[in-house]
Amino acid sequence: MDVQTELALEDGRYYVGVVTAGDGAIEGDLGSFAVRRGDTFACAASLAHAFRTGREPLEVVRCMGSRV
Repeated sequence: MDVQTELALEDGRYYVGVVTAGDGAIEGDLGSFAVRRGDTFACAASLAHAFRTGREPLEVVRCMGSRV
């Protein structure tokens, strides 16, 4: 997914993310965490959050399992 400025995610799905371009942050109730190209991370299904870009737009690949 491409993030030009900000993108909120509240779809209630667990995923592993891979940042393939840019830099920015993941922001939510648990705080703000910096991400940049090359980073990988996991997000819990119950964690509503948003991506916010930094100096360059973010490109993130979301790896998700099937819906139950």
